[in-house]
Amino acid sequence: MSKSRRTYKYRLWPNRKQREVLFSRLEVCRQLYNDALKERREAWKLCRAMRIFLHAIGTVARLQASR
Repeated sequence: MSKSRRTYKYRLWPNRKQREVLFSRLEVCRQLYNDALKERREAWKLCRAMRIFLHAIGTVARLQASR
């Protein structure tokens, strides 16, 4: 049995205010991803262990709260 994937492409034409909101949200997502990646790399260097997802969420949440 094969699974097929359906994709949709959308084109956005945001106005200036929407663009600013969109870019600010993307910036937050970028920072969150980079913080989580940094945390995983540091954990790997220290003890050669992968971070458990729930532990990583708590750490990143604390980082976000401190900003």
